[in-house]
Amino acid sequence: MSADQELLNLAGTESEIQTLFDELAGLVPAERQAEYYRVIAHTRTLSPNDEMLRILEAKGILALLTRETPAEIAAERKALRKILATQKSLVNVLQEVAHPDGRIIAKVRSANESLLRSMATRAQQIDD
Repeated sequence: MSADQELLNLAGTESEIQTLFDELAGLVPAERQAEYYRVIAHTRTLSPNDEMLRILEAKGILALLTRETPAEIAAERKALRKILATQKSLVNVLQEVAHPDGRIIAKVRSANESLLRSMATRAQQIDD
């Protein structure tokens, strides 16, 4: 068994503990995996406070963010478009309600005036 195969097998047996580097392995093309696992095997010998390990972790997080963020932004934009469409509908309805020329408020005002005239006429008829 080659050293590269041993590294791949080692990575597979330690899969119970999913690390940042294991998640990044999914982004590595198949032809580069052996090289990637050689580097990762070295990181497992470093202490948790090693500066190089911290730099590699930061770069790994950046790689994941760079990969995942555009899709999340697109999903958020789609949700915002849907909300804005609902808001536009609401604004249109409110403008129709508030518009004084022949719209809902004018119709309500006209109905109220007609009702007042009718009540005044009935009151006059009762008084007569």
